[in-house]
Amino acid sequence: APDAAAGRPGTLIRAALVTVNGYTSINAIVKAELFPTSVRALGSEFMQHFAEFEWRPIAVGSVAQVHRARLRDGRTVAVKVVKSGVALRVQFGALVLRGILRVAELLSQRVRALCLPAHFEELAPLLLDQCDMRNELQNLLADGDNFRAHPYVRAPRAEPSLCSRDLLVMEYVVGIMGHDFKRPEFRSIVAERLQDAFYAMCYFHGVF
Repeated sequence: APDAAAGRPGTLIRAALVTVNGYTSINAIVKAELFPTSVRALGSEFMQHFAEFEWRPIAVGSVAQVHRARLRDGRTVAVKVVKSGVALRVQFGALVLRGILRVAELLSQRVRALCLPAHFEELAPLLLDQCDMRNELQNLLADGDNFRAHPYVRAPRAEPSLCSRDLLVMEYVVGIMGHDFKRPEFRSIVAERLQDAFYAMCYFHGVF
């Protein structure tokens, strides 16, 4: 079976995705689960930081979800909240996937030639980093500095005093919806500006 899997491109990848997806969910967490996470991040006076907080998320991912809120000074912000327990689920999913790859490597010469466990060890820390909003905050601040003078790219302004491991608070920016990129008037502009930003990151910022 391992040799057959190795001879069919994508078989192990699909198995790995099923394993990882079993421990993550794109369903939104409700207020009863969200509020304790927020209080743990900002203390028992969590709501005193906001004049308004929309408990219904405007975006949901497997690791976190985003809420719109308004600070006491009137500024609208996006609040990204890590789902409760997701870090442990990602760690467990990575453990399971690591085991699958190691067993497949032991049983199949074709799999050994791919060095999949070694490649996975390079990617695993990146998966776990996504569960810590402190890493995302540092990336956001770095992007803000790097693109400060850029004509097209502007990073949302973060609110570091309100950020923690489970919470990222930043300026709310209204952008173009993904499905709008198909419109002819956006295609060439978006392609040109993405290329410009990509080259800036590679050649000026040293980031890829």
